[in-house]
Amino acid sequence: TLNGLTELTTYEFEVQSLCPDGSTSAWSNTIQFTTPQFVLVYCNSSGNSAQEWIQSIQIGQSGNNSGNSGGYGNFTSTPLNLYKGQTYPLSIQPAWSGTARSEGYSVWIDYNVNGSFGDAGEQVFTQTATTVNPVTGTIAIPLSALTGPVRMRVSMKNNAVPTSCETGFAGEVEDYTLNLLDPIVDVDAPS
Repeated sequence: TLNGLTELTTYEFEVQSLCPDGSTSAWSNTIQFTTPQFVLVYCNSSGNSAQEWIQSIQIGQSGNNSGNSGGYGNFTSTPLNLYKGQTYPLSIQPAWSGTARSEGYSVWIDYNVNGSFGDAGEQVFTQTATTVNPVTGTIAIPLSALTGPVRMRVSMKNNAVPTSCETGFAGEVEDYTLNLLDPIVDVDAPS
């Protein structure tokens, strides 16, 4: 097992035996291999959106009007650009097929891109069950987050705060890609 290799990189190796008396064999032929692209696999999470769903989300100036996605919406193909070190307003708008119901909310961001939402600081927003529409808050993007694409999961659950890997509940889950950019450094002299 080789650890610490970089994805999509060609490596080569040779083997030589070392005998107990200190003598060595000749080197073997050179063998090359290329590491595959690393693909993160996230836990499944989905609701049953027959009565309630996430109608839209807004983070700063970026957003998505998703409508009823059938319990799970995958919106990872269009990244939302955010800057590290900034705090952004968040708005989640629910919708119902009939009477408004009490909903709980959670948002997670996989800042270290390890395929899990369970690391410290990755649950970035929670709201206990409420009928408020829209639900609002803020998300602070830490400077320590990795630059580039990260996964964000938004979940809404009837009458309780959802967990990141739940299925079959009354509500909806949506996954997004955030493209985290390095902070803009002001190099202009004050006027």
